[in-house]
Amino acid sequence: MVSLAVGRPEWVAFDWAAYPEAVADPGRDHLAHAIAGTAEGPDGEPRLVDLLIDGLIPNWIDRDRSVAGVDADGSFAEFTPSASAIHDGPVGKRLLELVEELARRYEPDQITFTELKFNDETYGRDDAALFRKMTGARDWPRKDDGTIDEDAPEIGAWRSQVLGNFLDRAAAVLDDVADETGKRPALAMDVLINWEDLAAGRPSTGLSYPEIARHADRLVLWAYLGLDERKAADLRPLTAALACSGIPIDRFTISVGLWDDAPTKGDEQSVISPRLMANGVRAARTNGITAVNVTPYTLMSGAYWAALSEVWTELPPTDASAAPR
Repeated sequence: MVSLAVGRPEWVAFDWAAYPEAVADPGRDHLAHAIAGTAEGPDGEPRLVDLLIDGLIPNWIDRDRSVAGVDADGSFAEFTPSASAIHDGPVGKRLLELVEELARRYEPDQITFTELKFNDETYGRDDAALFRKMTGARDWPRKDDGTIDEDAPEIGAWRSQVLGNFLDRAAAVLDDVADETGKRPALAMDVLINWEDLAAGRPSTGLSYPEIARHADRLVLWAYLGLDERKAADLRPLTAALACSGIPIDRFTISVGLWDDAPTKGDEQSVISPRLMANGVRAARTNGITAVNVTPYTLMSGAYWAALSEVWTELPPTDASAAPR
């Protein structure tokens, strides 16, 4: 499978008639060009195509702060929408329209949301009203001093419910398109790893594994070893926990990222070593896990391809009937 970034609600890599102002580079369907160049391997074998939607909206927030999340101190988020903007607001509406456009136009095998999570900025007035409506509570959970108890599990459970409800709506869109095209893409969600409770996910960000798994077909776990300061061996207890989670193991993808947070000179991106990447891929494919990503392509130099070729010595055949048109 190849996973191709299509853009964000605020900009896309193809001409979108419904939102011409969101077209990053008019006049060419860059996504179709990318699909044409990657949907077959060098020997003509078909590859599955996953289209990746980024949920961040910094430019939209710059234009209209009403869609931004609000922190408990009243400050506005720079990148993330509010819960209400996703649940019943313009951001969720635009995301669903994007899902429909992608499913209908390209007929991919999978559509994945990334960066669709909450970074504690769900405390604006609209979100408070939504919290009360969805939970029946009269107010946020509070500490003895009257401040919001931001670590209260009720808040994380509500955030996960917001994203779960949104995924249900996205799944319904895919079902409707499939009635016309005959092809129903899988719906996937990028999720964070909770290294303290490996099968739980991160409910505080809206990414509870049990809740998200009720609404999405696949969970893609960010195994970004360099950013989390983890060893490849740490992925084995993770996959063991996933195997015992009650969620079918074939619904998980482990995504091994090349990024590192070590300091570098200038703007150069720090990366993990090819050996750590290869060991991470090996460790990820344990305890029944069969879907493993390596990302991003832009950081894959020759040394990484060589290391990866020692791990992925033979790939399973792809059903040609599953390839997009």
